[in-house]
Amino acid sequence: MSSAEEATSEDEVEIEKLLQAQKSRNTQYKTKSDLNAWTKFCESLKESRAIVNIPAKELDLLHSVCTGDLGQDSPIQTSRSVNKN
Repeated sequence: MSSAEEATSEDEVEIEKLLQAQKSRNTQYKTKSDLNAWTKFCESLKESRAIVNIPAKELDLLHSVCTGDLGQDSPIQTSRSVNKN
C-alpha cells in the first residue's frame, strides 16, 4: 500500500471514529430527553413506580396513552382513538 493510500485509510478510520462518537452522544442525549419526557408524563398520571418496576403490559398501555395510539382492543377509549377507528 502506498503512503497516500495509507493516509486515506487512516483518515477514513478517524472519520469513522468521529462519526461513532457523535452518534453515541446524540443517542445518549435523545435517550435522556425521552426518559425525562416519559417521567413527566407518568407523573401527570400519578404513576410513581420506576420504569423498570412497571410490567410490560402496563408499559404498553401507558405508551399507547402517551402516543394516542389506542386501538379497538384497548380498555381505554378516548375521543381521539374512537375517531381513528
